[in-house]
Amino acid sequence: MASKILEVVLPKGKGEMLEELLRQYPLEHLTTIELPDKLSLIRVVVNESLTQELLDQLEQYFSGIPNFSAVLISADTYLPGPSETKKTGEPEIEIEEVARISRQELKQALNKETKTTVSNMVLVFLSTIVAAVGLMQNSVVTIIGAMVLAPMLGPHVTLALASTLGDSSLAKRALGISALQLLIVGAVTIFLGIFVHIDLKGPEIASRLEVHWSDLIVALAAGSAGVMSMTSEAPSALIGVMVAVALLPPLTTGGLLLGAGYFKAASGAFSLYAANVICINLSGVATFLLCGIRPSTWWEAQRAKKAQKIAILIWAFLFLVLALLLGLHNG
Repeated sequence: MASKILEVVLPKGKGEMLEELLRQYPLEHLTTIELPDKLSLIRVVVNESLTQELLDQLEQYFSGIPNFSAVLISADTYLPGPSETKKTGEPEIEIEEVARISRQELKQALNKETKTTVSNMVLVFLSTIVAAVGLMQNSVVTIIGAMVLAPMLGPHVTLALASTLGDSSLAKRALGISALQLLIVGAVTIFLGIFVHIDLKGPEIASRLEVHWSDLIVALAAGSAGVMSMTSEAPSALIGVMVAVALLPPLTTGGLLLGAGYFKAASGAFSLYAANVICINLSGVATFLLCGIRPSTWWEAQRAKKAQKIAILIWAFLFLVLALLLGLHNG
């Protein structure tokens, strides 16, 4: 398991209190540095599995104290490393647990994902153009290239986290950037659809005109993988492509067909997009709960429980409706 460095600044008297608190944990290293203005810097190297509990303790006991601050830093290299004891005769094979980040780190990372930046909007615009060209030319390689560009992982994982924690402000930001991405993709593709020829029999377009069971399975897996990429050391860039595969092509297809006047076919593509959004968010919330992401205080936990129930009920109901309609269609 990886190590992290926790640095805490407190008034000197409170620093001693923190040292006593920290000594209850199996720490790898603890150093106290005296700072000007009667402040103390406590630096500790801690196993990654303990960071969430330690941060919760800091919030509980010290968050209201003047001059309090805490910084968590990844320790990419730590020499000589944590002490290890191995009994004689034990095999040398070691299975390392999946590294997980704390709730605070997760929220900070996702806050960046829900900021409206020019670069992100340009990437959405460019990925839409590339996806549209790939769909019209039936080029799988070009469509995959569009998936690499599209920054669509963050907003949907953020919405799932907001539902899990009952954080309405985080949910509003996630919905806001998702709506902006939807607006950009819709405007670009409808405009293109007016002027270009759309072949409804083209394999890449035809495959996105209705919902199949395989589409729901891919979207469920994408939502779960998206959460795992943010809560662990999984490669989020590659998993972002997986999420984009479930979202950008059907949305681009729907916009192109709408602009070309194929309204019935466009409704099928938009239905596929809506189905994927439902599945991604349903599996995202479920995965956050399975990963143990919880609010830090009991009153936040009570609020979050209500939000979780509402979110899961809404997504589960919509998923069941989709499954029912899909079953009737295939039946």
